Amino acid sequence: MTAAALLVRSSEPPADPRPWVLTALDRANLLLILRGLWVFDRPLDTEHLGKGLERLLALYPHLAGRMVAGARVELCNEGVLLETMSQPKTTVGDVCAAPDRAGRFAPVLRKARVKKGKQAPMVVRITELADGAVLGIRCTHACLDGASFFGMVRDWSRLCGGREVEPPVLDPSRVPSPLDRPKAELLARLDELGWVKPGWGSAIAALPAFPPGRLLERSPAIQLGREALAELKGRVAAAAGRDGLSTGTALAAHLTRMAVRLHGHEDGTPCQQVLVADARDRAPTLPARFVGNAALPVATPFEAGASLAEIAARAHDTLAPFVARPSPEAAEVLALSREIVRRRVIRMPYDVLGAHVPRPPVTYINNFARMPVYDLDFGEPGSPIRPVRAIPHDLPDPFLLWPAPPDQGGIEVYLTGVAARAAARQPPDGDWWTELRLG
Repeated sequence: MTAAALLVRSSEPPADPRPWVLTALDRANLLLILRGLWVFDRPLDTEHLGKGLERLLALYPHLAGRMVAGARVELCNEGVLLETMSQPKTTVGDVCAAPDRAGRFAPVLRKARVKKGKQAPMVVRITELADGAVLGIRCTHACLDGASFFGMVRDWSRLCGGREVEPPVLDPSRVPSPLDRPKAELLARLDELGWVKPGWGSAIAALPAFPPGRLLERSPAIQLGREALAELKGRVAAAAGRDGLSTGTALAAHLTRMAVRLHGHEDGTPCQQVLVADARDRAPTLPARFVGNAALPVATPFEAGASLAEIAARAHDTLAPFVARPSPEAAEVLALSREIVRRRVIRMPYDVLGAHVPRPPVTYINNFARMPVYDLDFGEPGSPIRPVRAIPHDLPDPFLLWPAPPDQGGIEVYLTGVAARAAARQPPDGDWWTELRLG
């Protein structure tokens, strides 16, 4: 194994040199690191990608800057580290056959060093294989959420191919501002919306999930094809009687019901399903190209024993105002997220720790199925270099929906942490796995 590194800076100074100020929602995500891994069956030209990265950093100058006290990023253009490594004994097939071990192709990004400004918010690694390459990227979640991150990588590939890129919107002031109201009035509104304060009971119960590695244990991919998903959507939509029910909502209802069975909850047990909505192009002040954190967890209460159609109908109705255009509800949640930080109030839209206790009553599902993880081409014009495999991020989402490779179609489902361990105890050919796979 050989390694080298260079520091890539923006090709031009930022048009607006003022610091990029982290919002309350950005600061709440300082503990998380996003990972992107793409496998190519052709070599990657480091010089070509480096030139594209220079142009990319002109559009995303905060990624080449340095953070100050976890509060802002100075647009100093100190650069992003681009590492190159060689593993000539490893093949593309080796990497694709063991995606759970592919993390070694991702560069190292230290949260504490990023927060103190000793490391850029993003780092990149290109690993040469015997018959291809792996592109690995890590970036602090404080600067980009999932939609921003994968959109940024797509922009990079387009710049490498000489294509036009619509400038992203780097303006944290677009996030709705908190109201200036008494704390008692804020608490009353949070109670009205059902926001909860994490309890000591959930904290103690969740402790076994947090030793190193246990929170990120993940199942192999569960493949669900287009035809099976279409059949599920049609069946659930007809039973739920909801026009416009999405495939994602139908699949989430199916996974939620299977999670209730997996954890053995008795009928009538209060449960929650949590889905993630994107406030871009919905909150009136946030354009589609907004860069930062704009994801909203949306919780739907139900009782164990509820039918598939009932869970889907409830989620559809709960989500509807948050995915409307425009959505005052989405704007309010973003403003409340800033307000609770300012007021030092510990409240969340759902029981966060309740998703990680040994028998979680909360089913948290993060849907990346529509992210442009395969919409990449790092080749020169007329000579495309597209990924053959995009390996999922390594955040602790209990249920993760991920796009399958384009030549396969459909969706991959991954179970993480408590859900993965509970599923591993089920007989591989048993009824639970068969039903989960829509068999």
